[in-house]
Amino acid sequence: MNFPFLNNFSEATNNGNFNFLGVGAKQAATQPETENTMSPQTGSVGTNTGIGGNNFWSQDGGANVALGGIAVLGNLWNSYQQQKIAKDQLKFAKNQWNTNLSNQKQTYNTALEDRIRSRHAYSGKDENQTQEYLSKNRL
Repeated sequence: MNFPFLNNFSEATNNGNFNFLGVGAKQAATQPETENTMSPQTGSVGTNTGIGGNNFWSQDGGANVALGGIAVLGNLWNSYQQQKIAKDQLKFAKNQWNTNLSNQKQTYNTALEDRIRSRHAYSGKDENQTQEYLSKNRL
C-alpha cells in the first residue's frame, strides 16, 4: 500500500527537525569526544542538582510521586468526611420522617375520636361502644 501524503513528512517538518516555525534548534546527534577516557563526563548518582536534572524536585524526581500520594490521602480524607456528613443527613431525614409520621397518626386519631364521639352522642350509643369502635379503628 502506498500513502503519498506520508512521503513528504520530513519536508513538512523541515527535514525532520520540527523547526519549520524557526523556534526550535537542531540537537547534536553525538557527544564530543574527550581526551581522558578514564573519567566519565556525567556525575555520580544524586549529584545532578540543576534544573531539569534527575533530582527530587525535577519532573522525573520523587516529588511528583510524593505529592501525588499526598493528594490521594487528601481525597480519601475528603471522601470520608463527605460520607460522615451523608450519614448525618440520612439520620436527620429519618428522624424528620418518623416525627412527621407520628404527628400524622396523632392528628388522624384525634379527628377520628372527635367525629365518632359526636356521632355516637347524637345516635345515643353508650361510652363502651364508642371506646370499642375507637380502639378498633385507631392507627
